[in-house]
Amino acid sequence: MINKAKIESMRYYFLDLPLWSMGMRSNPLKKRLVRSLQAETSQFLSGLDLMKRHTALPRINCSPEDLAEKAIWVKIIRESDAYTSLRMTRKRLDCYFRIEGLGHLQQFLKTGRPVFLLTGHIGSFFIPAIAFGHMGLSVFPIARTVEPSSVLPFERRLYERINYLLSGLRLPSSHYIFTSYPGTIDRKIIRLCNSEGIFWAALDLPGAYYSYKRMPVKILGFTSSLPSGLIQLGMKYNAVFLTAWNMVEPDPDAGFIRHLKIDEPFPEGLNVTQALQLYADRLSSVITAEPWQWAGIPIMHEFIEESRPGAGQVVPRPEKN
Repeated sequence: MINKAKIESMRYYFLDLPLWSMGMRSNPLKKRLVRSLQAETSQFLSGLDLMKRHTALPRINCSPEDLAEKAIWVKIIRESDAYTSLRMTRKRLDCYFRIEGLGHLQQFLKTGRPVFLLTGHIGSFFIPAIAFGHMGLSVFPIARTVEPSSVLPFERRLYERINYLLSGLRLPSSHYIFTSYPGTIDRKIIRLCNSEGIFWAALDLPGAYYSYKRMPVKILGFTSSLPSGLIQLGMKYNAVFLTAWNMVEPDPDAGFIRHLKIDEPFPEGLNVTQALQLYADRLSSVITAEPWQWAGIPIMHEFIEESRPGAGQVVPRPEKN
């Protein structure tokens, strides 16, 4: 028996998203893309409601339904970037990116210190590393390996593998650093820390997605936890920490453009707990201003740990056999 949902999912990932990335903007294509993610509207609205219970949101001139529609389009742009990355070149960089705060990063180049650009699941995770590469900066994105089990549908796992393959080919002078759910990480990161490597890393993962070395923090006014291993590693090598965000914004010419914004560096002398909380504070500020940008809204319940026993506790690395 033909599984209609699987066929539509395959069409979304491997036909409609590539067509969108090539500049196709027909109304039937737009409707199909939105329809493919329609189930996420209710998840976004549920997550937004949870967020509102804990957070004083600024006045936004949009209904919750309008915010959900914006979130759907941010996700479409984010996921189509697996194919859009194939078209990005140095000469055309301005067509895809508006970059702000690059000087915050440049001041630490050639200082002998590694740099960690801490981000969130806002816009496509990997595309900034491609943009940095076209600007002559080798930035290494730290990414989770694709979940091998049946937790994710086959078509989603296939899309993620293709995403890593295609975007990896477009990294001019760097490559992915892969980490796994239990906490293992490609040991090449140590060599890169010793040679002034620049890393792009998203720490906004709930415990169900990444369990290793978590520490308690406040996010959006509620108790949660975040992985701290990369901050601990960076501090070991005297790294510089900055936050950076890849926002998806409307553009009159291209329809959408990616606004890559790099914030001021973290103050010197912070400990791990303080640095992780500063990251959480900055992430919270971005989310409250534009909640449709964050991929974590539909799974907001995964981040709220106030009533969970052992919330925020460090999970030890499993022993090798």
